[in-house]
Amino acid sequence: MKRSRRIAGILMLFLIMCSSFLFAQETEDLMDMSLDDLLNMDVTTASKSAEKLSDAPGIISVLSNDELERFGGTTLRDILERVPGLISSGANYTNRTTIAPRGDQIKQNSSHVLLLINGRPIREVQEGGVSSDVLESFPVDVIEKIEVIKGPGSVLYGSDAFSAVINIITKTPEKTGLSVTALSEGGEGYEASANVSLVKGDLSVIAAGRIFEKSEWETTMKSVVGQDTVTLAPIIATTDVSIPNKGPGAYLGVNYKNLRLMSSFQQWTTQYVSTGAFAKVELNKLFTNIGYSHKFSESWDSDFNITYVQAALRGQNLSDRDCYNFVAEWTNSLTIGDKIGLVVGGLFNKNSGDEKSQFDGLEMMGIFRGDVISTGDLNSFAFYSQIDYQLIENLKLIAGIQANKVENIDLDIVPRGGAIWYPLKKVNVKALYSEAFRAPSINELNMAFGGILSGNPDLKPEKVSTIDVSVGYQGEQTQLNVNFFRSNMTDITQIVYDPVVFSGQYQNNQDAVFTGYELEGKYYVNKSLYLTGSVIQQTSENDDVKNLSPVADFGAKAGISYVTSNGISVGLFNIYQGDLDDKFQGNINDNQGAYNLMHFHSTINLNKLLNWGMSQNLTAIFKIDNVLDKEHFGYDLGGTSGDGIPSFPGRAIYVGLKASL
Repeated sequence: MKRSRRIAGILMLFLIMCSSFLFAQETEDLMDMSLDDLLNMDVTTASKSAEKLSDAPGIISVLSNDELERFGGTTLRDILERVPGLISSGANYTNRTTIAPRGDQIKQNSSHVLLLINGRPIREVQEGGVSSDVLESFPVDVIEKIEVIKGPGSVLYGSDAFSAVINIITKTPEKTGLSVTALSEGGEGYEASANVSLVKGDLSVIAAGRIFEKSEWETTMKSVVGQDTVTLAPIIATTDVSIPNKGPGAYLGVNYKNLRLMSSFQQWTTQYVSTGAFAKVELNKLFTNIGYSHKFSESWDSDFNITYVQAALRGQNLSDRDCYNFVAEWTNSLTIGDKIGLVVGGLFNKNSGDEKSQFDGLEMMGIFRGDVISTGDLNSFAFYSQIDYQLIENLKLIAGIQANKVENIDLDIVPRGGAIWYPLKKVNVKALYSEAFRAPSINELNMAFGGILSGNPDLKPEKVSTIDVSVGYQGEQTQLNVNFFRSNMTDITQIVYDPVVFSGQYQNNQDAVFTGYELEGKYYVNKSLYLTGSVIQQTSENDDVKNLSPVADFGAKAGISYVTSNGISVGLFNIYQGDLDDKFQGNINDNQGAYNLMHFHSTINLNKLLNWGMSQNLTAIFKIDNVLDKEHFGYDLGGTSGDGIPSFPGRAIYVGLKASL
């Protein structure tokens, strides 16, 4: 096995060296771009049409292609952690990797975050929010930029657009070309990826693939398994675990005139690690979208999409599940005069899935391997509209509404409204109010896991209402924002256990209020030197409890990058998270406190540096994940003792080559 990996790596490097002489493609040089192009860009997520970042009706952070190139990122999770207000988290069982926006990790998955690929939703509907496969395996080299709306987005995007909407925007090929990358990680890890683009007349195609296997994380899992009857001291079990991290990811984008096809596939193999329980888990997700655009007139653009997502889980001694999400949507963007912009659309959404037990040792409870423990279908309809009105030259008003009807749930309406004001040419003030909902998942409605866990067909959608106030400065070299937010969440679905018979049921049993502020800034000292950073301070509480979420109240991020004209790029980014509340500290693991997660990324364009004079580029890559070599344990949301689950391993060093042709 080891020998085959070495041979595969040698062959990949040989392919890179050979292919660099077979193709030619010009690439845009950072030094040829204006600072305004690098910093001030159009965004599309907030209104489903292009508009300036400062004009968009939302609190939006953008990771540009320049930032992606400067700071790199092994996975989508690594990249999203650099976004102000987002932090990676985790839970037990199926969702080892989650994204928590503005501290919101009161669920065991990412059900409060909606992922989009080029504006189209990619949902898992059985559990209702498992996204680890995309976060860990998506081929990041195909990403052009990422737009993140912090706060509700259900008016235009429906269920799950609760605390954040993350739009992964892929590259659009301009010329035919090829890039191939091969990386080796110290130990037994490796990664190989390739991007191929084809442009011929009205046809453009981009395809990307990635396959990786990181060195297995060898760590020690400690858990409290009982109490000494004499001393009352906890009885601690220690287990050495080896956690795999591997899988393939792929993306395909095809455009022909007004037709487009997108498809992606991600597979991720890891290990479920919780208090006293261990099992291999394989997650799969297939996403496909067919779209057609038509321009009825200069002021009326129409867009029709059919989206299909299939998600699967294969769990060793856990469960097997397959679920499907189908969306048919028609969106219309209209311009009325020179002051009014209108978005109107409607959609049909169908969810279906089932989950089968793969547990051993539960026969006494009447649960046998292969038994269906959750199955169901869930349909919904929605109509939405959003209007922008330029009241005066420096003041724009926004209003929107979505009416949604989920099967067996009453018709519901979520609104949004606000204003964007420019007191000065480069200064904008946003005052926004928005609501969102999350419909119950199939498991939450239909779970029948013996006497251990049951669904609840009477569940109501979770709701959130958020007030955002933002003051921003948008200059040619500088971007600064101060954001205040207050989110009031109601009817949050949690598992409520009966301690007498140790059985649980999903119930709408929790409310929460998240309040905080964010500071974020970007500064191009010049075209070479770039600085970025952010700070967040947030709290979560309800009438009875403070600090509901196992995410630090305080976090700070900072990055510095330098790019030379002769092809050398160096970037360093650090993510700091403060201490958790005492109730989230583990009893026996000593690495659940504050941490610094630092990443280093460096590339050298050998063609430029050595003056080879070729149109092809051969680039050497050197990067270090977790420079400070601190493995970290997170809080086990689904566990019983809160002793912590493995969150991220120690240092990983990568070296490799990339050929861009």
